[in-house]
Amino acid sequence: FHTLNPIVSILEFIHMILINMISMFMFLKVQHPRMVLVQELLYLIHSGTVSIRTRHGLEVGVLNDGEIFGEVGRVIGSPRTVTAKAKTNCTVYEIDWSNLQTKLDGADAVLVAIIRGLSLRIGDANELAEKYWRDLSIYKSLE
Repeated sequence: FHTLNPIVSILEFIHMILINMISMFMFLKVQHPRMVLVQELLYLIHSGTVSIRTRHGLEVGVLNDGEIFGEVGRVIGSPRTVTAKAKTNCTVYEIDWSNLQTKLDGADAVLVAIIRGLSLRIGDANELAEKYWRDLSIYKSLE
């Protein structure tokens, strides 16, 4: 854990917990480049690269081996906030949300609040980045 940056430490801790939940995997899926992954599911990338894009196509992240996606909308109880698309051939594990929900229900309330707060901030940051991207596109079209 990094001691200088508490946010990094929290994110590393959350990542460690999620990676240790291997028992929750339902099945393995292989995705090919440009395939959109099913939006209402939660995935762990075993291998490959996944692009995370806003509703209007702005790439807000690129995920690689060992990273999880699909959790933000589920954690904050809203429809998906971004689209995940395979950039390369990917092997991903689908995670059973009900098992993760059981673990969250039994977790310390402070950690659950931190996870929810971070998820809300990620959604807000994605929306703001998309707004700036759309505004920039409008200004560029005026040139």
